Amino acid sequence: MVGGAERSDPDGNEPTGPVRTCIGCRARATRSHLVRIVLDTPTSVAVDVNASAPGRGAWLHPERACLDQAIRRRAIGRALRAAGNPSIDAVSHWFENERTAGTEPSDSTR
Repeated sequence: MVGGAERSDPDGNEPTGPVRTCIGCRARATRSHLVRIVLDTPTSVAVDVNASAPGRGAWLHPERACLDQAIRRRAIGRALRAAGNPSIDAVSHWFENERTAGTEPSDSTR
């Protein structure tokens, strides 16, 4: 792939199903391997666990490193087309608490 690494399924196979790009690391992965974030209010971002909230969304790998990269690159506000710099407190909280509890996005959460 030109321009970046593409993550494949854990088995090493080509991704199957809808493919999205992580706004942190810019790698492509299937929807089931990413978590969707959306503007909860015009000034705050939240995790869309079911990936079904209305409106524009952005995708991240469920890894703190990808969130940190997205923050550093200011990619969240840009991807969501938010005016200004939206608060990501709810997203940071999810990555700190839910991810340590073992919650992972899966095909059943769509």
